[in-house]
Amino acid sequence: MAVFVLLPLALVAGFIVGVRKMAQEQTFALPDRTGQLTRTDEAAGPSDALEEIFAGVLDRRLDTREAAVYERDGTPAVWITGGEGQQSSPVRNLRETFGRLPAPDGGSFPRRYDAEGGLVVMCGTLEADREPYPVCGWSDLGTMGFVVDLAHAGQGSMPPEYWPVLVERTKAVRADGR
Repeated sequence: MAVFVLLPLALVAGFIVGVRKMAQEQTFALPDRTGQLTRTDEAAGPSDALEEIFAGVLDRRLDTREAAVYERDGTPAVWITGGEGQQSSPVRNLRETFGRLPAPDGGSFPRRYDAEGGLVVMCGTLEADREPYPVCGWSDLGTMGFVVDLAHAGQGSMPPEYWPVLVERTKAVRADGR
């Protein structure tokens, strides 16, 4: 009789320990380079407005967080913020976080959704300094972050073929940040 009670409890406890261990093993730090982009800490522009927007929504979800601008050929290309913190439900956490971001008139999140191997990516358009910015966010069990495309800011609605490119860049940023 005790085996029938103890065995399920042991399985559940093992599962919980395994999930926590996976979340603890997932780390993130902004890389010096991602693809053809190089990190710069000296870029000006919308990074202050973006920092203000994301600080409020991410500081509640993450234990550590950092942000930086990445350039291509001396021109700001993306602004990235991300960090570590246990994420119980990556899909729900991204939906809730996107729901707190300022969307342009008529905008809604997410416009694009992708998931593979425990990594969830959602995309949409946010508004900062009265300009629309394409953005993709990622979440897994131990990290969360966002990639804001500075090069396409102010262009309004992006064509459907644009979003898979930003999704792949976001996945690359997450992979490079290990």
